[in-house]
Amino acid sequence: MAVLEFLGDPSKVSNELKPSLVKSFRIYQNHLNPFNPSTQISYALPVRSSVRLVIFDVVGRQVEEYAAVEEAGVHQFTWRPSGAGGIYFSRFEATPVEGDGGPYHSTIKMTYTK
Repeated sequence: MAVLEFLGDPSKVSNELKPSLVKSFRIYQNHLNPFNPSTQISYALPVRSSVRLVIFDVVGRQVEEYAAVEEAGVHQFTWRPSGAGGIYFSRFEATPVEGDGGPYHSTIKMTYTK
């Protein structure tokens, strides 16, 4: 099983963007890509939200999952896969905890070189 490690306090912004400047949900392309041995996955939340990050291999098998309620801001994770090199997909889902707004979904493609 791969390791999905949270970097920092989820209530704090993990880069130069302040929560008040984040206007929409977004997952950013992982950095570095291609990667070995790890990559950073970042996403933005405009409001406090329930988030879910699921990583799949190229044939659709789930290899990792992270779920939490997090404050507005930009959050970063480091993923260190333990499986074979190849193509992986990271699906990001976020739903505001309070107020209106439907769920946000987006997927990025990642290349792990072993």
